[in-house]
Amino acid sequence: MKRSMMKCAALAFVVAPILGACGPELVGEGGGGGDELAVSSAALTNVDPCAMDLTSNATGHLATEGASEDYQRAAAWINAICPASGKDRTTTILDFWASGIHNGFSYRFMVQPGFWEAANASECVNLKMATRIQRRSTATGEWEDVKYLEQAGQWIIDFSKPNLGYCSAPYFDYTRSNYKDYYSTETNMYRVRTWAKQYDGSFATVWIRGFNIGN
Repeated sequence: MKRSMMKCAALAFVVAPILGACGPELVGEGGGGGDELAVSSAALTNVDPCAMDLTSNATGHLATEGASEDYQRAAAWINAICPASGKDRTTTILDFWASGIHNGFSYRFMVQPGFWEAANASECVNLKMATRIQRRSTATGEWEDVKYLEQAGQWIIDFSKPNLGYCSAPYFDYTRSNYKDYYSTETNMYRVRTWAKQYDGSFATVWIRGFNIGN
């Protein structure tokens, strides 16, 4: 098995409940244990790792200040388990309920793929991901884009390293203020849509986390 870049000290955000090496083991989406087939928050609803069309894989709840939710969709579901049943959507979608009353809360959305460790520049630049943040219109109920980002790994030259450099793997971190005007918020639900690919073209595990960081 390829070495994973998801190491405790190198995570872009704190995922103590996610990795067995950093915290308690999770219950698997399909009944298996460990971090290969794990969903990371017991409070998530509508969990379906093989959801199709524009149905979300899970729904989180961030309406109260300080709330956080996270979800893992393992590579095994994306590459093998779901396609074997005719459900081959490679994009992972997670919805987050936001506060529906005016209070100026801000929400932070983060995505950390489970990339393999890249041994050289070629492998590094072929680590790729794309993430889209959307809000649901309070007027029409339609999804509207608020942020989109495509990324690839960047090889950092460092002659002190064994391979004369190291890979800075892509991840995603974005904060959105849920504010429309004095009387209302811009939405009552945000959506994260993301995919990530290993350097061989297969899809990587993705961890998605949302926070209500308050005013």
